[in-house]
Amino acid sequence: MNVTHVVGTRFNLGKGKNTSWTKYRGELLGRFCAEGVKAQALKPHIWVVIVDAATPNSVLNPIIEGLPCEIYRTPKFTGWALDLAAWLRERVKTQWTTFTRVDSDDALHPEYVKDIDAACTPRRQILTFKGGYVYRLKHKETYRLAKTNTSFQTTVERTDTMKTGYCAGHGKLRRLYKVTVLNKFPRWIVVRHEVNERRPDGVDYPFPKVLDADLQKHFGFLSL
Repeated sequence: MNVTHVVGTRFNLGKGKNTSWTKYRGELLGRFCAEGVKAQALKPHIWVVIVDAATPNSVLNPIIEGLPCEIYRTPKFTGWALDLAAWLRERVKTQWTTFTRVDSDDALHPEYVKDIDAACTPRRQILTFKGGYVYRLKHKETYRLAKTNTSFQTTVERTDTMKTGYCAGHGKLRRLYKVTVLNKFPRWIVVRHEVNERRPDGVDYPFPKVLDADLQKHFGFLSL
């Protein structure tokens, strides 16, 4: 199939002037998201990081230095997906495009894009996987989450009419496309840190813990 694989990461929209927030998330971007992109067995053709237009270069440049990404700046907090699609159409030369959305503080499994490529067919759809891991950064604990997660979705679209995986929110996106769940596990890792941790200290997740051997097997490229 004649297709271009794009990974998209929304970074600091609405936080461009918040230097401390941007730097903190920049550390997570480099430690997790970027390592997941670089570890792909089949490299995405484009990794685009969507950045608040108000972000000073003096703050952004040290974050993205050496990363295999392109930067798309926007002054908008919402309503920028179609602008991003037009920007991509200037770069993509294939009839079809896949667009994988991954947050700046999460990571893809090294086989993610390769599996998307193998499963891709020329029809408008969403491809997703049946589960992944949740890593609690503070506690250094990893849990097995055997269900799909709307934070990790890949749209498959004709390039000339694509809207990208950011054309709707996480949950709403699945109302716009036919969804196919691929039977591969794990294919992503969610990182819970001081900003997005949902459980207080001393309260475990209600999921099975992951053995260190399995964590090393699938995500040994990360510094966990």
